[in-house]
Amino acid sequence: MRRIGRRGSKLYYRPFPTNHERGPPASARATVERLAADLEGRCRPWALNTSIGSTLNVDVELKNILGEILSLGDRANRFTDQTQLLGSLPELDSMAVVSVITTIEERFGVVVGDDEISAETFATFGALREFVEQKVDA
Repeated sequence: MRRIGRRGSKLYYRPFPTNHERGPPASARATVERLAADLEGRCRPWALNTSIGSTLNVDVELKNILGEILSLGDRANRFTDQTQLLGSLPELDSMAVVSVITTIEERFGVVVGDDEISAETFATFGALREFVEQKVDA
């Protein structure tokens, strides 16, 4: 038992930590950290520099963002460039637009100015995708 504190005349003890409280051994911890670092580059599709890869990954990541924020589930995966967004999706209100813009800034590492956003940007999925691609390429 290990003494963990004293309150007045009472001593408080706790049993020594078991293996699961200590965590994995150092070698396993190092392996997990190495694998996490290796996957970090693969899990960031927007980090690719090729134009075709960027276009594909912007498309997929943008669908993921819309699906998460608007709680669309699989519906977001069926979006095409002609899919109407603003005015057609009741989930896409003014607060959702702000959340989408904030998430785009975080995930793609871009800054979107207030004067860059208009209704045309969110008119269709294709318009939004093109806007994000321009921001990423800039």
